[in-house]
Amino acid sequence: MAGVEKAGGLRPGRWLLGRGWWFLPALLASVLALPWVFGERWYSDTPYYQAIATQMVRDGCWWSPMQGDLHYFNKPPLAFWIHAGFIEAFGQRDWSTHAPEAIFFMVACVLVAWLARRFHGPLVGVLAGCALALTNEWIWRVGNFKLDALHTVLLLSAIACWVRAFVPAKSGWPGDGLGVGESKRTPAEGGACWGILAGVCLGAALMTKPVFGLGAAALIVLWLGMIGQLTRRRLGLVGLSVLVGIALAAPWHVSMILRHGSAFTSAYIHEQTLQRALGEMHDHQPWDWYLRLIAGTVPEAQQAWKMWPLYGLAALGLCVRWRAASGRGGDVLVMLWTVGWFVAMSVFGGKRNYYLMVMHPGTAWLAAIALGALLAGLARRWNPDGVRKLTGAAAVVGVVAIGGVLAHVPHTVRKAIKELPVPERNEFMAFVRSQRTLGREVYDCGLSYRIDALTYIETGYWPRCASERTGVPPDKVPAGALAAYRDDMLAKGVFGTYVDPKDRLVFRSSPNGQYMVYQRHTDPAQPPTP
Repeated sequence: MAGVEKAGGLRPGRWLLGRGWWFLPALLASVLALPWVFGERWYSDTPYYQAIATQMVRDGCWWSPMQGDLHYFNKPPLAFWIHAGFIEAFGQRDWSTHAPEAIFFMVACVLVAWLARRFHGPLVGVLAGCALALTNEWIWRVGNFKLDALHTVLLLSAIACWVRAFVPAKSGWPGDGLGVGESKRTPAEGGACWGILAGVCLGAALMTKPVFGLGAAALIVLWLGMIGQLTRRRLGLVGLSVLVGIALAAPWHVSMILRHGSAFTSAYIHEQTLQRALGEMHDHQPWDWYLRLIAGTVPEAQQAWKMWPLYGLAALGLCVRWRAASGRGGDVLVMLWTVGWFVAMSVFGGKRNYYLMVMHPGTAWLAAIALGALLAGLARRWNPDGVRKLTGAAAVVGVVAIGGVLAHVPHTVRKAIKELPVPERNEFMAFVRSQRTLGREVYDCGLSYRIDALTYIETGYWPRCASERTGVPPDKVPAGALAAYRDDMLAKGVFGTYVDPKDRLVFRSSPNGQYMVYQRHTDPAQPPTP
């Protein structure tokens, strides 16, 4: 950036808002994510997804994912490939399980910073990246294997490619309080290379979650129309991106249809796409569920109050720029992204708290707009040159503060690793490992798909199950084999299972533990073998 380097040397504050715009968001995100990378964190679907990725490496089933001896048809494989790649490169370690999500988190923060900087200048850009890095709903999910993190990064990447093709670069020091400078250069109208790269990102998004990636193309077309910039050339470039994306995603989808036929289409298209969109699956919630999630009035709202400052600043930023939105492309884009995804997720029948991750880059950007306006107002009262001094000083203070947090990270990591082991669960896995060496089959008759997956990760054996989330009825377990139950599942009759009185209890984790294993009787007149 012109004027950053002076005779006296490089000023850290000005460098951080100039050429080093990416440094502060990336550093803050990496510091906050690091403690979540270490430790045995197996929340939500993490063990299930990680076991599928692990089996890719162990059994070589990269193209057609497997869960034990069953095919996995629910999701495309890109996120599993990435996790499997980490296992292949670094081995089965706790940190290699969670490292991909930490990287996605950092990349998302940098992308948001770049987009905000492109439209609103260096101050809002750095603030937007840091705001996303401080978003609680992203931080604690670094310990989760969630497709939504990678999916959001890919959608942001596609938007960034289109913006790079359509929007002149902004530079200069804050002049109107938000850091918008004069255009230094205007890129070629609708560069084809950026359109193709956006298509690559779309294709990768379609290989992460079904269909939703195309929403980014619809969003960018709507945005161009709302700001009066939807030319035939630009529409053609977006169309090229969509074609490239579909072409990249098609081979795997067509291959799976040809190989597995109705088994794939029933699970992938009918159940996971149509039924989930219509809310006909187990995760159906009413349209206002996300509003109640934000308010913290539903059980899934885990420490919702930690998000209220960000939502409050985002609402303030929305009000600050609402009147100017008709003439400012960045304002329209961030509003479309935030409100558009929120509405889309609310209309979508199936709802989960982590589905809102895709909205948070927009809330971080809006919060940065509000903070930028506030800083600029304070700086004007200080002196005419106050914006530069205030923002530069704030950037330096931010680096020092992050350094202090970074010094505390080793202690946080040690504490996380110490607190996470689950002895009773590990006892069950040790028993399964010992029985597996004797050649005995273990059947899931009332565990959970997460425990099945963890057992595979730790022992190399995936207990046999009837389907993804359904155990095997005890009467289907062969004589002499082992039938595994979880006490709370059995008591609730979740799977409609029962214990045959002729079966013999051969394992229970602790005297009143929840994991039980029975050996199926071989003959009503003969006692089970030990």
